[in-house]
Amino acid sequence: MVDARDINDPPPVPFAPRPFAPIPPAWRAPVKTQEDLAIAVRRMQQQYEKGRMDRDILRGWVLGLSSYPPPHGAAVEALKAWFGQRTPEITPEVRDRDIAMLAAVADLPVARARSGM
Repeated sequence: MVDARDINDPPPVPFAPRPFAPIPPAWRAPVKTQEDLAIAVRRMQQQYEKGRMDRDILRGWVLGLSSYPPPHGAAVEALKAWFGQRTPEITPEVRDRDIAMLAAVADLPVARARSGM
């Protein structure tokens, strides 16, 4: 059997490389409804309160939230304004304020659409 390839031919590629598409981190996943927002904020609050989450991660998640209609809109904007400030030292007072701000968003009533049942 004779090899018909030339020495200058490129080597065969077993498969074409796929373009890399990074998967966004979980904390950047969009929160679609107000009910989802309340659940997500409550979960983040619990993780932060138990010491399982760093404030910088929480801060990045909060700043990635979009805007929401009332009643959550004003509370989310206040939360983003609070976490938008860089705090050089995390004191117990700052941590308590973080938790209180998260609770203010999570504890708001959620407007639910009525089902026909």
